[in-house]
Amino acid sequence: FTIIEPARSTLEDKISDEYTQLSELAKTAYINLACFYQYGLPMPIELLVRTTDCSYSQFIEEIFETDAKQVICEVPAPLESIFFGLRHRIIAERIVERHVMTMDAMAGILVSILSNINITNSDEVDICKSLLIRYIGPNGLENRLSQTQIRDIFSAAIDQGGLREPSVLHHF
Repeated sequence: FTIIEPARSTLEDKISDEYTQLSELAKTAYINLACFYQYGLPMPIELLVRTTDCSYSQFIEEIFETDAKQVICEVPAPLESIFFGLRHRIIAERIVERHVMTMDAMAGILVSILSNINITNSDEVDICKSLLIRYIGPNGLENRLSQTQIRDIFSAAIDQGGLREPSVLHHF
C-alpha cells in the first residue's frame, strides 16, 4: 500500500498512445504488420504497400519521413529485399488484442493481405506459406481461429492470391 500513485504508464498504454498518434495510413500499415508480426513474420515492403492501398511515394512520406518509422521498423532481410516488422512480437500481439479486437477482424485483415500476394515475388510467397503452414493451417500453432476463418484465409491465398503451391494446398 502506498499513498502515491505510480507515475509510469503501462506497456499497453504506451503502445496504444503510439498507435493513436499515427496517421491513418501508418495505422493501417501498423495493424497489417501486427497481424503478421504476432507470429514473428515480417512483411515485404511490396506487400505492405499494396495492402495499405497507397503509392510508394506516399508510403515513404508517411512512414519513413515521420515518427512512424520508430514503430514500423525495417528488419534484417535477404539481399535486395526490404522487410518490415514491429519492435517486438509482444507489441504486435498487444496491438492485435487492443485495436483489432476480434478474431473475425483479424481473419478479415489476413484475408485482405493474402489476397494481395504477388506470386512472382519469392519473398512474399515464402512468408505467406510460412504463415499458412506453420501458424494458420490445421497443424499450425494458431488456435484462436475458427475452421471457417481458417478456410477463408486459405481461400484468399489460393483463389485471389494465386498461391497454389502443393505444400499450401496440402494443408488446406
